Amino acid sequence: MTKYQKIFKEMLKKHQELFKSFEEVHAQYALDPDMWQEQFNTEGEAVLEVIRDYEDRLCSRSQGSGYASFTPKLAEKFREAVSDRFPMIDRVGIKKAAVNGPPQVPSKERNNPDNKPQKQEEELEIPKIRFS
Repeated sequence: MTKYQKIFKEMLKKHQELFKSFEEVHAQYALDPDMWQEQFNTEGEAVLEVIRDYEDRLCSRSQGSGYASFTPKLAEKFREAVSDRFPMIDRVGIKKAAVNGPPQVPSKERNNPDNKPQKQEEELEIPKIRFS
């Protein structure tokens, strides 16, 4: 068993209740995202904090032992293990779109619907600095 797999199993074991609860919400979210989005985000944030903590532990051990060049790949493998277990983990934090009316367009885009560059009305004068 590789190091990232050991750390992954350790994480699941030490935070068994949190991950079990999230696993249930994750399954419900997969079936009906609109209904479960808020709870998925709430529990998912706690899960992501734990995941980041263990990922940091895993990578800091590698960097400290002289294998810093392998750290990005190790982190990627760890994240893959997480994604295999929770395929929708990347959707934590997504906010529901407003149902009431069209999306709000910022005033700058509203006044310039063609997105053409606008002329600057003021020119800024930059003072010259002389070095001796």
